[in-house]
Amino acid sequence: MLPVVVINQLAMIVAFMPPLKIIILLGSEGMPAYLAVIFGELFRNALIIYLGVGAVLFLLIYFIGGRLVICSPVEDGKIHLGPSDAGSTGAN
Repeated sequence: MLPVVVINQLAMIVAFMPPLKIIILLGSEGMPAYLAVIFGELFRNALIIYLGVGAVLFLLIYFIGGRLVICSPVEDGKIHLGPSDAGSTGAN
């Protein structure tokens, strides 16, 4: 369960960074120097599209990971199989 939570949180952090880079690219006339070093000769418009698609993909990973965490049968280190586990005391 822990890897799912870690991946979920990392995906959330990474998903919100590309839109900031897109805003920087849209606000500048050319490619900023620090982005040119990383991405080289990649066209500005292509980079905006790639960053947008990457943001959407990481958001999907975040949403799917969140759903897996919510629907997980593990709680407090114990696996709960269904509603029959809730009220059973074991003394019949």
